[in-house]
Amino acid sequence: MKKLILVLLLFLLLVSCQQQGETIESDAQVTLSDTITAQYTLPNDDEDEEQEVLEFTYRLPEITTLNDDNEPTGNAIPAYSIDPTFDFENSEPTILEAHNFYAVDELDTAIKDRLFWIAYYGYGYYELSESGLSKLETQEELTQEDYVVFHGDFDNNHNLDNDINWYLAAQELIWESFSDEDGNPYEASFKTNLSSYKEAILALVNTTYQTIPQFGGSVITINQSDVDNQTIYDLSDQNQKLHLFNVFPPKGLEILNIDNYDIEVQLLDYTDDLALSFVRHDRFESHDSTIYHNIDNQRFITFGNSRLATLATKFHFEMDDNLVGVSLSITNIAQEDSNIILYGAQYEIADDIDFSTNVVKSTVSEEGVNARFNNLTQETFYLRQISAPEGYGLSEEIKEVSVPTGASKLSITFVNELEVIDPEANNNE
Repeated sequence: MKKLILVLLLFLLLVSCQQQGETIESDAQVTLSDTITAQYTLPNDDEDEEQEVLEFTYRLPEITTLNDDNEPTGNAIPAYSIDPTFDFENSEPTILEAHNFYAVDELDTAIKDRLFWIAYYGYGYYELSESGLSKLETQEELTQEDYVVFHGDFDNNHNLDNDINWYLAAQELIWESFSDEDGNPYEASFKTNLSSYKEAILALVNTTYQTIPQFGGSVITINQSDVDNQTIYDLSDQNQKLHLFNVFPPKGLEILNIDNYDIEVQLLDYTDDLALSFVRHDRFESHDSTIYHNIDNQRFITFGNSRLATLATKFHFEMDDNLVGVSLSITNIAQEDSNIILYGAQYEIADDIDFSTNVVKSTVSEEGVNARFNNLTQETFYLRQISAPEGYGLSEEIKEVSVPTGASKLSITFVNELEVIDPEANNNE
């Protein structure tokens, strides 16, 4: 029943994106590659015909943007098909409309993220060998010999022919997540048995949030003498996943050395929300995750790296006298570009979703300093934005926040859309 609800929601999402999703690219087309083909089957559910299995030839869909003359520009981006009944034999390019996948609100972000991570590992997944780790430390160029696991890397065009089953397995998993126009899950499957690949991808998806750098907690307590002495800290990643992440120090911290799974960092100054950020390595060729469709509602998805930045994990440095209760920091990003950090927003929390009990307001975010709450004692509360950054509309999202046991620091992200100004409304004033 849960799966049926999921696929119904996904179907409604794709229909609604044509009506109200923000269009981010109106001139794009899908072409079908001749380099990657595979056979798959799909049950025929037509009540007027005898039950039979239909056979199709799959050709890798590739999305490319068009210039003002409707000519393709740049490299084609590999995409995933949403509808397995699409005619992959049609060689004529199809013109598409596009919408930001994460900007459509009808689907829970956790479901979107599940599809994102399926694609993340289906496009290519690897771990560095000892030689790769050594080269990473000295910023030398990596080669194929520097990887111990290599599942078809689209980014660098390595081993696509040998490891294409990883991509096809991800395609099957994505088909299984969607439904046909009657709300029934697709049962498309490639003739090659991909069950072991699908299990491996799902195992990686299910452990994604556990496989992050871990330094014995998320906060290190400091005092003013540590700042005055510019103390050096040696941090060791207990999960040994540091090589999968980029490390970004803020003003006030300097990374002296990264050696395999160890980081040596020096405290230069204390500022609000002082933390090292760890962001997974980019895996996709595009920035945003995007849904494409044509007038016949033939649909495709590409995935981008912007989501990785919003999922950054942090290791915080907190002054000892600030560690009373829980501290909540709120990052504000622009919908049109998740790399744009917005400031000037304020938030409030309450014990109830009506915001009538124990209402507390945050600080107002300023350039380089997030809005924040200090000394929170609630185990569960509701959070909303009460003033938006200049030029952006107020977010209508209400977040229910549960504080993990033992946590002293939380980070949450809000997304704001550009404010739409109606010239007729201004003329009537």
